[in-house]
Amino acid sequence: MKTKGQAAMEFLMTYGWAILAAIIVIGVLAVYLTDLPGSGGTTYLNSPLYLVASNIDDATPDAVNIEIRNDGADTIDVQGISVDFGDFTCGTLAARKNVTVGSSDSFSAQCSADVITAGDSYSGDIAVSYYIGGSAVTQTTGGSISSTAV
Repeated sequence: MKTKGQAAMEFLMTYGWAILAAIIVIGVLAVYLTDLPGSGGTTYLNSPLYLVASNIDDATPDAVNIEIRNDGADTIDVQGISVDFGDFTCGTLAARKNVTVGSSDSFSAQCSADVITAGDSYSGDIAVSYYIGGSAVTQTTGGSISSTAV
């Protein structure tokens, strides 16, 4: 009599763990494969910088707008920012060359691109070159921007 109960319990435990693992995998995939409503896409920038927000705007003029925060402990001197979408490249973003940014401070930048069409999706790479705390060595960090133009 005891063996029947043990067999049933082992059966339920085996399938229970399999179902739990499947639910976890589905949850992880749902988080990584879908954008949050209203986020406009996915963006990131590697340390020590953080890409706070971005959008691709089909207004006059067409523009790529980004806001970057210095999450590092040291002051940085931004030397240049470029965004490469493959079909077009935004060079050093307007008014954001040789900008000094303190720790936890943020700044915004914009570049014009006459090829943006509202409703189209764009995906590109961001590169930021900078100096840390008056150093003479240029450093570069990169990231990604993916969004639908509004």
